[in-house]
Amino acid sequence: MIRSIIRTIAALAIILAAGAPAFADNDTEFGIEDDLTVLGTSGGAADPDLEVKGFTVFGATQSAPLLQIPAAPGNIFANGYVQISSGLYVAGASTFTAYSEFQSTVTILNGNLRYGTGVAGKVMKSNGDGFVYWADDETGLAALSGNPYRIRMENAAGNSIVDSLLLQNAGATNITLTDNSSMTVTGAMGVGGVMTMAGYGVFQSTVQFLNNTGDVTNLYFSNGGANAGKVLKAGTDGFLYWGTDNDSVLGMGTAYRLQMVNASGDALENSAFLQSASGSNITMVAGSSITLNEMLVQGDAELLAKLSVTGASTFVSSMTARGNTQFGDSTADIHALNMAPEAGVGLAVNSSGTGGNYAAKFYSGGSLAAWIKKK
Repeated sequence: MIRSIIRTIAALAIILAAGAPAFADNDTEFGIEDDLTVLGTSGGAADPDLEVKGFTVFGATQSAPLLQIPAAPGNIFANGYVQISSGLYVAGASTFTAYSEFQSTVTILNGNLRYGTGVAGKVMKSNGDGFVYWADDETGLAALSGNPYRIRMENAAGNSIVDSLLLQNAGATNITLTDNSSMTVTGAMGVGGVMTMAGYGVFQSTVQFLNNTGDVTNLYFSNGGANAGKVLKAGTDGFLYWGTDNDSVLGMGTAYRLQMVNASGDALENSAFLQSASGSNITMVAGSSITLNEMLVQGDAELLAKLSVTGASTFVSSMTARGNTQFGDSTADIHALNMAPEAGVGLAVNSSGTGGNYAAKFYSGGSLAAWIKKK
């Protein structure tokens, strides 16, 4: 401590002996072995509290540092680490020979960032370890080949952009799936306008038409205006077509005529049966006939046309034949009344066998002509 005081006094004596301050180097050296404290706090740009006008070296990690800056007045060499607790303002160009770490945001205002010797058109990419390098711009659209208006996608290798199956028109009004391709929608899809499908669509879930009012829906199918009154029906191949509404009988036949399905199976038409307006009987229209495998009539039956019976028939009630009646069409046929037919007998008649009862009576002109009876 005493040595420091002696050196300080000696240095001050030399300065005082030198006279007025001069701005030229006069080979004078001022040294302090221990601490130097400058307590001034009111200095400014014109009169700083500490002024070092010449070339300055701070620190002593190297005895003879290799300078990369001129050893000229105003220049400073930090011969060791430098820590700045507040901001740093650099007015000129700066050179960093090793990498620098910025632990906060770096903002470049009104200037450019120059990095290495990057080739024009390259982009800066991460190397995976945090360092960056110049590389090709694989996601940019400049100098990429492809068909005009085709929507682009990343290729299989993940290193370029190629055509997708989507093609937008020049007017930017629609997008088309090309190359007979298909689209699968795994979620909900909304269509705000008209959707035109050149091929058939496969819907593997429910299709719902919203905003319909009453009987009007938003489904238009194959020139519906020309098929007014028709209904959509399924063909054997699953496709729909316009067909006749078989559930409707409006204007499809004659009043009270019973209906049947037509030959093509897609409409109803008149049958040969006509029901009376009162609903009391059903008549077969003139010129028609009926073939029955089996018939049970529990009430009166009136036949206005020919009745042909080809099998065994049983009449359990009265029967009146008003027209010509024929039993059999061959001499080998056998018939019977009140009994089963008997072999070799053209007509067998059986009566009660009570005396005085007739087995048969024969009339001519309304008068009894012959008879057969039991005595």
